[in-house]
Amino acid sequence: MMDAKLLEYDFDEEEVGFGEPATSAAVHQDSLSGLEKFSLALVGLGLLSVLVQVFGSSLAGTWVGFLTAFGLPSAGAMLYYWADFKDTTPGIKHDGVFFRGLLARGGAGWIAGILMTGLYVLLYWYPQMLGHPSDGGEPTGLVRVVDPLARVMTGYPASQWFLYGVLYTLSIVVFGTRMLMKYRHNRYHQIRTFSVAFFQFVFAWLLP
Repeated sequence: MMDAKLLEYDFDEEEVGFGEPATSAAVHQDSLSGLEKFSLALVGLGLLSVLVQVFGSSLAGTWVGFLTAFGLPSAGAMLYYWADFKDTTPGIKHDGVFFRGLLARGGAGWIAGILMTGLYVLLYWYPQMLGHPSDGGEPTGLVRVVDPLARVMTGYPASQWFLYGVLYTLSIVVFGTRMLMKYRHNRYHQIRTFSVAFFQFVFAWLLP
């Protein structure tokens, strides 16, 4: 049996100086720096470029259209991660994870899940909705945005799978930047991240 005095022991961490634990409101009170706002503006402009090209802008199918649609969001996201982590202590950062909507079954998480699931449904079963030509003609929609790069790399018009390769490879590079900034003190994680990006870019996308 446990000692009755031990069971009655009451220790108040706040009274001795530990302070109150962080709440969901405190987690989200951090303000964005000017550089972070600028990087997010680049992401927004890139997404706007994608939107107008999908609906038939003359930019679709040009290098300007491709670079604004995919270059701006990628550069903006990498710049955001750099600005977000550059003044922090390297290492694991899980503070507030359970309060973030994207990671705690919140609204942002549901939207992200539906978008990613919907993309795979379109890729496999309804590629024409992404702009893949069904009769051997010219690509349209989102597929047309990556057409300039596809013609240089393959000599053929873009397909839904070339679009997917571009999206997947850029995701590896962008989130690889986040990984490098978080673990910039750890050589193992640096080599691992560079290896993943290299093999995805060369063996999983460029060579095929």
